[in-house]
Order: sequence, then structure tokens, then C-alpha cells
Amino acid sequence: MTRIFKAMGLVCLVASATGALGAPAVSAHTFNYEIDHTGLMAEAKSEQILTTGAGELKCKKISLSASDPLNTKLLGVGSTTDQTSLTFRPTHTECNANISNLGIVKATVEFTSCYIEITGETTSETEHAPLHIGCNPGDEIHIKVTAVNVKCYTIPAQTVEGLHYENTGVGSARDINISATAIGLDITKEGACGSGLEEFATYQGELTLTGTDTNENQVGIWTTP
Repeated sequence: MTRIFKAMGLVCLVASATGALGAPAVSAHTFNYEIDHTGLMAEAKSEQILTTGAGELKCKKISLSASDPLNTKLLGVGSTTDQTSLTFRPTHTECNANISNLGIVKATVEFTSCYIEITGETTSETEHAPLHIGCNPGDEIHIKVTAVNVKCYTIPAQTVEGLHYENTGVGSARDINISATAIGLDITKEGACGSGLEEFATYQGELTLTGTDTNENQVGIWTTP
């Protein structure tokens, strides 16, 4: 299932290439690394907030587990410039959900086989890039509330608009700050969170992606418009 956040004005590259009348120009950021064999680390710069009709989920911390093969995949091997995407599976911790039927309870976010892929396409009108959620067939992200230890939400594979990239630092201290305001997420509510599909959940948060070498020393990563 794929939803595109149409209100952001996403225009496909094909339409741009063929000069579709009235279509805004599309540009594409690429991702670059200082050295071959660059890995990724992540740190939340704000609370990560999922807002739904049933309530709100807030997570204070985000990281990339070193034991997850997806996160330890070495990047930039053979070419350190002009990579078109980054893929990772984040771990959210210190999460609480404010659910109308339960109040404020602890929550967990389980990505199962799912992952985040970020790519660099933006439109000249919004400068917002897409957020891709990918999963193995039949899998979804599970959000559980620990008061009843059951799923409250599931989030399937989909694409929404709403990422903005900013380079920070210099030299080997370069990293990528990502601000997310993604509106139009498909989620399915279960149990204490209700039931049925909701098509307009929102996700907001800010995080920093940092590059590391194989000894976990920081190395520079950046985007190029």
C-alpha cells in the first residue's frame, strides 16, 4: 500500500522530464560519504510524535542498533558520492502513548522486518522529500501499549512526503539533520486504540544521521542538492 502526501505537491520525475504543463521543477538531493565503508548512527533532536484520531505517541530517543544487519551494512563501498538513498531500521525508546481510553501508558514500537528508506527528490515549491516505509510481504510496524501488552496501531509499507534535509558541521564532523512533518500516514487501529483504517495520521520529529567508520569514529556525511 502506498500513499503519497498530495498536499505537498509531489510531482513525479517523468512528468518533470516531459515538461508537463504547470508541474513544479523537481530536484534531487544525493547522499555523500567521506570514506568508503561508512556506517550510520542516529540521534533524536526532538520527541518523535505520531498523532492519530485515538491519541498521541511520543518517543524521546531514537537510535540504530549495531546488532541489526540492516544498520551495519557498509555504505559507500566503491563510490562515496551521489548515493540516491539511505536505508535503516530505527529503534524508538522512552515511548509513551496518550490514548483516550487508557490515559498515558508506556508504549513500544516494533519495526519487525520494516525499515525506513530516505531519498532526495524534492519539488521547488516545497523542498520536502519522501519518507518510504518498506516491509517484507505481509509485515507491518507494530505499536503496542504496555498497559494491555497488545497492538494499538499497525503501520504498513507506504510513502508520504515531509522530510527536509540540512547539512551541519564541517570536515569529519559533517552530519545530516532531518526534520520530518509527514501528514497522511495510513495506520490501522486495534484494541484500546479503536478499530479500522485511519488515513491521515501525522508524524513529526527531528533527528541527526551521523557517519562512522568501522571503529565507530565519526566521519563526514552530507547531502548535495
